[in-house]
Amino acid sequence: MQRAVDGLRTVELLLSANDKLPALDPSLLEVVQNDKSTRARIRLAALLTPFRWILFEEKKKKIPLVDSVIRDGLKLGSMNFYLNGIPPLFKGAELIRKGCPDPLTTGSRAQIGILLRNTSIHYPVVGAEWSSSLFFALVQEVVDCWSDEGLDEAKASEYIQRYNSLAETIQRYNLAESIKAPPIIDGKIVCHTLNIRPGPHMGLIMDRIIHWQLENPDKDVGDCEAWLKEEGTKGTFGPLPPASRGVGEGSSKKKGR
Repeated sequence: MQRAVDGLRTVELLLSANDKLPALDPSLLEVVQNDKSTRARIRLAALLTPFRWILFEEKKKKIPLVDSVIRDGLKLGSMNFYLNGIPPLFKGAELIRKGCPDPLTTGSRAQIGILLRNTSIHYPVVGAEWSSSLFFALVQEVVDCWSDEGLDEAKASEYIQRYNSLAETIQRYNLAESIKAPPIIDGKIVCHTLNIRPGPHMGLIMDRIIHWQLENPDKDVGDCEAWLKEEGTKGTFGPLPPASRGVGEGSSKKKGR
């Protein structure tokens, strides 16, 4: 199919120097150029571009056709993270495309960081790195610039400049390492600080902590604990289950009866 060919030649076009198009920011190329597994995965995903928006029903669930092509058609398995790494490339590309140029290039440090932390964009367990996900999202933009007359260079250049601007924003905010960082305080400290029991409510709290630390890169654990206590007092996290009484407290009362 022509769109598959367009996908692959878009990858090669972006990877090579081209006088007719702006050069890509080096951060967008680093992983794709230097990691063979990532490059192979990107190329195969580009060939699957014709199937990118197609869903089919399997066991009453809507499944992307890309998943089935890799699993049941090509039967490639986990080599080069094809099976569990290509579907997230398409999901991540859609998330990025919806946010580029706004709010990604104009959003706050936390807004951009939260998006890049999405497991469809950055999840090294399946080979997904934020930079290669941005590269593939750009491929999916530029692939639509091909027609029977060739490449619309003006439109392709506009997309490249948008993604270069996003890469510059990520560097300006020093987000490359921040999006990989775990929560600055763990669940045990959260429970102690708020005097609560662990439970399903912890997910919301930890998400808010991640947002806070992305927005406040110069603050430390003590600052986070102080903020957390203040937010808990204000009821930001809704009703929370209080911590159980200590064993010692319960036994002393029992003896006093």
